[in-house]
Amino acid sequence: MNKQNIIIGITIGDINGIGIEVILKALADNRILDNITPIVYGSAKIINYYKKGLNISGLYFNPISKVSSAIKHKCNVVNIINSDIIINQGTSSSISGELAFKSLKTATNDLASGHIDVLITAPINKKNIQSADFNFPGHTEFLTKLSNEDTSLMLMCFDNLKIGVATNHISVSKISNSINEDLLLKKIKTIQII
Repeated sequence: MNKQNIIIGITIGDINGIGIEVILKALADNRILDNITPIVYGSAKIINYYKKGLNISGLYFNPISKVSSAIKHKCNVVNIINSDIIINQGTSSSISGELAFKSLKTATNDLASGHIDVLITAPINKKNIQSADFNFPGHTEFLTKLSNEDTSLMLMCFDNLKIGVATNHISVSKISNSINEDLLLKKIKTIQII
């Protein structure tokens, strides 16, 4: 059997949010490791905290300091922080925003350097992540700027269904004033590339 080895970088998002739970539940099915090597940019301590709280057993992470140390077809975690962090699920904190950005920045650096093949981002708190380095409504706009592009397309995918979001991160009240022919044509051209 020919096993692919796609190296997937996964950011932790807001440590007080749902992101780490989603990551753990997705990786708990070992079949996913047949074709990928996941690299979670976070903290082994935080991951273990959530594993214990969710009563997930049999899922192990290889702690690494750089992607080249990852074990293929196993779960790996790049420790972006080693100090103890207080987790308050459902509560916004400045430290959780700082860690979300540090995870995103480290992962995007590895993506740009070719150390990982794909980037998956866990949900962030769009308020506590804001800083001089991250002044964006969401991941999409940050990644667009980082890629030196003027447009991007956020997709929601399930099986063969792909939905492209024309307006990215804006309030519902601004959607009708934001949609125009030029925007839609630009988004359609973008989705044709995919």
